[in-house]
Amino acid sequence: GLGDHLAAVLGREDVTHGKPAPDLYLLAAQRLGVAPTDCLAVEDTASGLAAAKAAGLTAIAWPNAMTAAMDFSAADYVLDELGEFDWRMVSGASP
Repeated sequence: GLGDHLAAVLGREDVTHGKPAPDLYLLAAQRLGVAPTDCLAVEDTASGLAAAKAAGLTAIAWPNAMTAAMDFSAADYVLDELGEFDWRMVSGASP
């Protein structure tokens, strides 16, 4: 039932170039009618992070057990647990 709450759902098959190309994020922003700079990505892989940053999104890295050793230094924030996320991180206020 999660799909009922989403304004757009896209996958690799919707773009010519998959991650780390920014195409998927750019298309998502276009379909939502917002600027990529007004979007937030939560990624668990370095290629996803690269795609989000190349598209101009704010990017949060949330590595998992298989991706923890990847380079997430380009992320705006890196979370060990999703519960660490605080909207103030991306709203301009101090967390």
